[in-house]
Amino acid sequence: LKCAAEFGKIMDYVDSLHYADRVDYSFIYEMLKTAAIVCDANLSLPYDWEDDKSKSQN
Repeated sequence: LKCAAEFGKIMDYVDSLHYADRVDYSFIYEMLKTAAIVCDANLSLPYDWEDDKSKSQN
């Protein structure tokens, strides 16, 4: 997986948290965006369970 390093950083961060710690969601978000770029993922595409507005429903 090309973006394994980014997911590893997220997992290391989450594993370092304690119950009462505040989560740095901006860090996680930025790592996910970076992973998407590295993996050539298009985050603007609909999810599998969403209706694709570009397809005709006839």
